[in-house]
Amino acid sequence: MHKPTTPKQKHIIIKVEIAMNIEGGDTGELEDEISALLTQNGIANPDSLILDWRYLEISKVLEAPDTEIVEEELFCRYHAALKAKTAPAKLMFANH
Repeated sequence: MHKPTTPKQKHIIIKVEIAMNIEGGDTGELEDEISALLTQNGIANPDSLILDWRYLEISKVLEAPDTEIVEEELFCRYHAALKAKTAPAKLMFANH
């Protein structure tokens, strides 16, 4: 589902990362929640500016450190592990 566009209509692409709790759930439930948010409140809503959306990827299961983390630290740790190519099948982040 997407909204119709007009020829030469200007648009932007926004990449968003969302960290979601998967304790007691599975990624199917999470995908359904994201789909509902972006479809019902986005492209299905005539007042929304969202034209279309798609999943690019769902990361492997990540595990937070034993200490409380600060805002955006989940993303920083994930990308640092990927950049260092030290990310195992299940990413485990040690305290820094």
